[in-house]
Amino acid sequence: MTATGPRSSSLKSELRGRMKAARAALDAQRRHDASRSACRHLLDDPWCRSTLPWSLALYAPMADEADPGELIAHARRTAFPRVDRERDRLAWSWSELATLEPRGPWALREPDPKAAAAAWEDIQLVVVPGLAFTERGDRLGYGKGYYDRAIAAARSGAQVPRFVGFAFEAQVLPELPMQAHDQRLDGLVTEAGLRWFI
Repeated sequence: MTATGPRSSSLKSELRGRMKAARAALDAQRRHDASRSACRHLLDDPWCRSTLPWSLALYAPMADEADPGELIAHARRTAFPRVDRERDRLAWSWSELATLEPRGPWALREPDPKAAAAAWEDIQLVVVPGLAFTERGDRLGYGKGYYDRAIAAARSGAQVPRFVGFAFEAQVLPELPMQAHDQRLDGLVTEAGLRWFI
C-alpha cells in the first residue's frame, strides 16, 4: 500500500501501537523458541551456508524483540549499530555483544563510540529489527527512519550486503503503508521460515 502525507503517518502510528501490543502478547518461552527457529532457518539457507562464516551486522534486542543472538556463533565478526546523534544516523561498529552498553535516550545497547567502524563492503548480511513486515519486503520501523537511511546509503555503494528482517510471524501483515523513503528488505525470516524478495 503506497501512502503519502499525514494519513500515512497516522496509519503508521496506529500500526506501531497495534504491533507493539501483538508482540508483547507473546509469552517469553514462545519468543525464545521462535527466535531460535528463525536463526535456524537463516543458517540452513543455501546462500547463507555458502557465505559462512559471515561478517555479520545485527542488533541487540530490546524488550520483547526477536533475538538473533544465536547467529553470532556462526560469524567471523559482528557489527552492531549505534545512533550517531551528531549526524542523526546509524553507524555500525565491530564489537562483541557482551561489551554493548545502554546509551542515549532509548537506552539501546550499543558499541563504544570509539570501536572500529564497519564499512558496508566488509559486511555480507545485515539483520534488521522492526515492528511489522510484509511478504514482499515492506517494513514498519520505530519511526525515526534510521534503518531506511542506512539501507539507502548502503545501496548506493558498489558492494551491497543483504538486508534481512528478523521477526516473529505474528508481525507479518498483508500490507503496510509505504512512503517514497521507505526501503524494502531483501529477505525476512521468522519462525515460519525464510523468504527472499530478490
